This record gives sequence, C-alpha cells and structure tokens, in this order.
Amino acid sequence: MSSETKAADKPENTSSNPGPNLGRQLLLARLSLMWERAWPALWPATGLGGVFLTLAFFDILPELPIWLHGFVLAAIVIGILYALYLGIKSLALPGVTAARRRIESKSGLIHRPLSMLRDQLATGKNDPQSRALWQLHRLRTIEKIRGLRVGLPSPKLAHHDPLALRGALLVLLIIGITIAWGDGFNRIARALMPGVGSALNGPAVVDIWITPPAHTRLAPIFLNAGKQKPDVRKKSKPAPLLISGGSQKDAFSTKGGPQRVSIPEGSTILAQLAGGWGTPRIVLGTIDALFKPVADGTYKVTRKIAPGNRADKTRLTIRQGGSEIASWPVRIIPDQSPIIRFADDPGQSGRGALSIKIEGSDDYGIAKAKLYIRRLRIGLEKDEDTNKDTNKDGKDQKPEPETIDPETEAALKKLNAPHELALTLASNARAISETSFHDLTAHPWAGLEVSLQIIARDGANQPGATDSLTTVLPERYFRHPVARALVLLRKRLIFDPRSREDVVDELINLATIPGSFGDDTVTFLAIQSMARTLVYDPGLAVLSEIQKLMWDTALHLEDGKLSMAERRLREIQKKLMEALKKKAGNAEIQKLMRELQQAMAEFLKEMMKGMKNLPNMAQPFNNPNAQSLTPRDLQRLLDRAKELAMTGNLDAARQLLSMLRKMLENLRSGKFAQGRGGKQGKAWKMLRELQDMMKRQQELMDETHRQSRKGKPPSANNGAKRQDRLRDQLGKLLRKFGEMTRKIPRSLGDAELSMREALEALRKNKPGQAVPPQGRALENMRKGLGEMAQQLMRQFGKGRGRGRGQGRGRGRGRGFSQRGGNMPFSHDPLGRPMPNAGMSAGDDVEIPGISDTQRAREILEELRRRAGEIGRPDAEMEYLERLLKRF
Repeated sequence: MSSETKAADKPENTSSNPGPNLGRQLLLARLSLMWERAWPALWPATGLGGVFLTLAFFDILPELPIWLHGFVLAAIVIGILYALYLGIKSLALPGVTAARRRIESKSGLIHRPLSMLRDQLATGKNDPQSRALWQLHRLRTIEKIRGLRVGLPSPKLAHHDPLALRGALLVLLIIGITIAWGDGFNRIARALMPGVGSALNGPAVVDIWITPPAHTRLAPIFLNAGKQKPDVRKKSKPAPLLISGGSQKDAFSTKGGPQRVSIPEGSTILAQLAGGWGTPRIVLGTIDALFKPVADGTYKVTRKIAPGNRADKTRLTIRQGGSEIASWPVRIIPDQSPIIRFADDPGQSGRGALSIKIEGSDDYGIAKAKLYIRRLRIGLEKDEDTNKDTNKDGKDQKPEPETIDPETEAALKKLNAPHELALTLASNARAISETSFHDLTAHPWAGLEVSLQIIARDGANQPGATDSLTTVLPERYFRHPVARALVLLRKRLIFDPRSREDVVDELINLATIPGSFGDDTVTFLAIQSMARTLVYDPGLAVLSEIQKLMWDTALHLEDGKLSMAERRLREIQKKLMEALKKKAGNAEIQKLMRELQQAMAEFLKEMMKGMKNLPNMAQPFNNPNAQSLTPRDLQRLLDRAKELAMTGNLDAARQLLSMLRKMLENLRSGKFAQGRGGKQGKAWKMLRELQDMMKRQQELMDETHRQSRKGKPPSANNGAKRQDRLRDQLGKLLRKFGEMTRKIPRSLGDAELSMREALEALRKNKPGQAVPPQGRALENMRKGLGEMAQQLMRQFGKGRGRGRGQGRGRGRGRGFSQRGGNMPFSHDPLGRPMPNAGMSAGDDVEIPGISDTQRAREILEELRRRAGEIGRPDAEMEYLERLLKRF
C-alpha cells in the first residue's frame, strides 16, 4: 500500500476547528473513476455479447449448419471469457488519494488544498504564535474549498473504438429486439442450442385431437396451426375432421371469416405442442391447465369438457411464454336429454299382451328405456262388505283396526313395489317409433288400474320421462270353469296371504270332482300338490311357487300345449332382439334364429289344432286392412331376416323381426275371435247364422230341383214350410243387423224377395218355377255375406277402403287374421310378389330389397373366395380379413 493510502487511513485533525466532511464527494469520485477504468476494460466482452444478441434476435444462428452454429457460438463464448479475463486483470481500483486529486482537478483547486487539510504542524507546537499562524492558514484553505465538484465520468471509449462500431451494434440490437418482440426468449434459446434449435425453428407447432363421446358416433376433430387450408370432412366418414390454418392468432382463418368449430359436450381434448420456450397452457371456458413435458421441447395435455362447460361461443386458446400461440373459435354443443312420449293409448294384442306404442328422439340416440308400472290403489283386495260390522240394533259401525304380522306386511310391500320392464329399442336410434308387447296376464296386477311411465336414457345416461298414463292391465279370460276357479284362488292368495286355509278347502273341493277337468291326471296331481304344500309349509316363501303352479295349471286346462309354446316363442323373440341390439356374433344369432323357427312352428301347430273344429267361414273383421296369413308367409319373413343377419345388416334384421313379432302378437285364430263378447261377438254369430241359412237354402234348392226332374210333386207343406222358415229367419237377421249397423245390405233384401217368389211357387205345387228364384236368393245371400263382412269391418275397424274377409284357402288349410295396419310383406294377399320388394322400416333403417340382399350375398361369397386363394399379397389378405370380420 502506498504512503498516500496510509496517510489517508490516518484520523483527521481533531483540533477545535476541523475541516469539512468529504465522505460523499470522495465516494462519488471513486465511482466515477471506477467507471472510467472498467468500461474500457470490459468493452470487448460487452461488444461480443451484443454481437451474440443481435445474431439471436435476427434468428441467424439456427439457420446455419449445426457445426458452423456450434463453432460461432463457441468462438463468441471463448472471446467473451478471454476479454473478461484481460479486462479484469488490467483493472485497478481507485484509492482515496486519486479521488481527492479528481475533486481538486474538477473543482479547479491548486496546491492540493484537500491534502493540506490532512497535514499537521511539524515544529513550534508549543509556540503560541506558530499555532495561531497555522490555524489562520487552515481557515483560509477551508474557505477556498467550498463548492467542490466531482464531475461526470468520462471513460473516453473513442480511444478504444476509433471506428465507432459500438453505434452500429446498438442500432442493430434495437432492430433485433423490435423484430423478436414476444418471441425473444425462444430465439435466444434456439441460438444457445445447436441442433435442437432447428427443431424449434419458427412458431411452436400445435396439434389438437378432439374425440367426441362414443355414444355420439361423430368423427374426431383435428386442429393444428399448420399452413393448410381448412378441410371439413363429412361427419359420417370415419376420418377425422381436419381444421388447420396459416396464422397463429386464428389457426384456421379464411377469406370468408373464421370457421367456428362445434365440439360436443363430454369430448376429450388431447393437445400436443412441439417447440417454443416455457410450459404452455390450454384455456377453454372453465378449462385452464398446464401442459406436461413428454420429451425435449414437446408437451402434452388431456382434458375432458365437463357437462357444466356449456359456452355457446368461446375460444380454444394455447398460450406459451406469456404470449398466445394459437386460438380457435369454438362452440360447445350441450348433450340434450332424450324426449320420449306415448304415441297412443296402451292397448291389447290379439294374444292378450299389453301393447305400448312409443315415439322418442335424442340428438345422439336413445340407448335404453324402461317401462315403470305402478299400482294406483294399494291395500288388501277385499269387498267393501267384508270390512263392515254391525251393532245389535243393526247399524253399521267402524271395524276394529286389523293387525298384520311383519312377514305379511313385508310380502304386501314387495307386491306393491313398482314393476320395471326393459324395452327393446333400435340400437342408439336418433328417432324411434316402436310398438312393444308385454305379456302381463300372469302378473298379480292384471285387471287392476295402474299408471305407466317410460324413462329413456341416452348414451350419457341422461334421463327423459313420459307423462304418467293410467290404464288397466290386460287380464286373461278363462272359459274353463276349473281354470277360472284356480285363477281366482291365485289372486286371492296373492292379495291376502292369510286366506290360505280357505284356499286349501277350495282346492280340496276341486280335487274331489275330477270330472270337472276331464279326469286329467296332470291337473289332479297339481291340485293335490298345491293343497298339501299349503298345509304342510306355513311359510310365505312357498306362496310364489304355488301361485305359479296355479297359473300354469289354468293355462294347461284352457289351451293345452298352446300356452307353453306361446311362452317359449316370446322368450326366444326377446333373446334374439337383444342379441341383434348388442350386435352379437353370427353363430349366436343363427342359433337363436333356428330356435325361433322351431318355436314359431310349434306355436302355429298348436294354434292350428285349436282351429280344427271351427266352421270354414270368413275370418275376423276387426280391421279392414287385415290380411290373411299362412305359416308360409311367416316363414318367408323369418327367412328374409336370416338373410339380412348373415349379410351383416343387423339393424334391418332387427326391424324385420320386430314386424314379425308384431304380426304374431296380432295373430288371431278363429278361436280367439270367437271368444270375444260384446258387439263383435254378436256380429260373428250373425255371420255364422247367415252361412247356416245359405247351406240350408242350397239343400232345399237341390231337393226341389231333383223332385221337379223326377216329375213327382213334392210335399207342398214340407217345401213351403222350409222355405217360409228360411225367409222368416233371414228377416229376423236383417232386423238385428239393421239395429246394429243402421244399414241393411241390398243383396240380402233382394234375397228375401226371391224367397217370397219361391215360396209362392212351392205353395202352388210348381217346383220347376221355384228353382230359379231359389238360385237367385242363394246368389244374393252370398253377395250379402260379403257386404255384411265389409260393413262390419268399417264399423268396428274404422278403416278405409275395402277389407278382405277370406283367407287364402283354395284347399291349403285355414289361415290366420293379422291385425294392426299394413302388412310389411313383399307379396300381396294372393301370394303374388309386389313390384317393390324393398321396405322402409323407419328409424333411418332401410330394409334392403330382394335384389339388394342377393347382391350382398354375392359380394360376401366373392370376398370369401378371394380370402381362400393362396398367393395373394399380405396387405390384400389383411384387408379381406377386415372386411369379413363384419360378417
């Protein structure tokens, strides 16, 4: 350390009149000297740093080859480090003496007055005159140094940069900052990373995949910030919806304005970003999430659009490093709840099943629906008089409250719980119009008033409900007295389990009269088993088995094997419809098809047995549009459904089987029609009476003709009486028919007049003259039979146009009557093929015509042939296998 520095460290003079405090001026002077010495020493390193920033902001280095980029970057770094070393090495820190010299110089002081103030009296310290003279000298010096100046630093960089390169560097640096504004950090990062920088070149690349929920069956949407024009593909194609664009602000702006993307609610967004600097962020409505790094410079994020994020118009934005990388205008489409309603009041099919016709719609399709049945009046089923009691004076009094044991109360509670039925619908159909049939005749509530409600759900499990509708569940009427008694005992046991002793007594009484059920061994053993079980097993758990046995026994007495065949047919139909809905394998569907064919054949066989004893006459006339069906028609329809299923058209096969099921439910043999009461039963009876009269008129005409040819006069009384009796019966029939329909067929009136003419001829013993009017009467009766049938069809069926009363007949056996609208056949009622074999089944499902099905079969056979050939390329074989997987 120099003597100047040591003297500076000595304490200032502490005389009675010390000098001024120069600490602040000395500090500023030292800082100025430091800047004047440091800036020229550090200028080379600073200049090299400015060169690097200029190159980075202009994004020049990433455009160079990797080796050259690395070489330039290394040279700059080494140059900066070496310049810093030299500068620091040559740098000397200014001391206090230099600071005083700077202040004296900048203040224009001579003779170093600041140094004199630190001096001390060397001799004559004890001499008063010497001290006074020294003190006077100090005071004059202090007066001179007032208003000291430090001065601005002057590094004199021009001596080190005579070409003024620093100015050019500053201008280029300002221009570079302006160009790289908002992307400066990314450009610096690319300049510092040779090789990686080329991958991060240009704006960050954003790819977004939007996958709608599976139940919407919509194609994925692809968004990116590329340079392609928007390409919106059809949603029906499996290819993704590609939307791209050339600007970061609006990734798919076009000349016509920005294209708004519709995104279904519940969609999954997968976004991937490559490049840029910093962790990106995705923003969409309530979604605000950071990306996760997956590799060097690559980020990914997955988010699901929640049901609550229902912004009609918003933007999907990607941000990174504080700036907006890409943005798309989007619209979140909410998933609407399904709409379902009853299309008509509940009805009853010809086989006693509950018929429910519904209509519904959903924006993406109805996935499932359930029918909820609730009982309206709940309680023990008793007559009103059973709850009354009387006093001694005969007046009614309120009954005492009955006590119910917990077990019985639990059974009744279970009995009155709502009943659920799953409806078989078209798979995810956007619009449905279905008629479902449910055999509830065995249900405890059959014949009671209930409320019906259907709740449908879409693929997102959103519910949609119908209004509650009140109806009476169909109840089967049993003609057999023992079957009817068993059904009544079953209902009594269901609603009042405490009446089991009375039920046992009734069962024993039935078993003691085996002739009432035709000495049928099966029925006798069933009744005995029910009675013994109720006696020896007092628990309530056994009651359900007894009730089922009672119902099966009643069906056995009423229909024989027909009821069992009908039950099996319904079970197979339900299984097959469910298999088609879930698109089961071809083997399972073909197996169920064969079972359905067997069950349908057995059912029709048993139905035909029940029709053997019926007269050969016109079929029921409930609907004027009814058409005659034969087993061959049903088999043809089933074969068609099998062909559709084999060619992979499961939706069309399901719709066709639904038609078949509807026909079978509405199928009514003469046995079922005859069993109906009311006006339809009376009308049926009148048709039978007219047929019987026609038969007797034919016999009378044949006998009159034979007698007239033999020349023997017939018995006047006998012929005339028979003819008069027929005329009188026809007159009574016409009066009853006129009262029912308020209109008498003209042909039957003409027949009555012809009978009068024949009667006059027979009374005059002129049989030859009686035959022609008898023939005219018979012909008019035949015409009148058809007119009666058509008139009754119009009245009871409320149809339009002419109906068909006759079956196909022609010696091929009795057919069936099918109700419920138009026949979905490719043939007319006479068996002739219709011009257009293709049928539309509704629900956007087009049932292919015969030619379409044949073409599909030919294509399938060709695919199988090519797949079996050896030597085809592997790629083609894989393609053929993928095509055959559908079938």
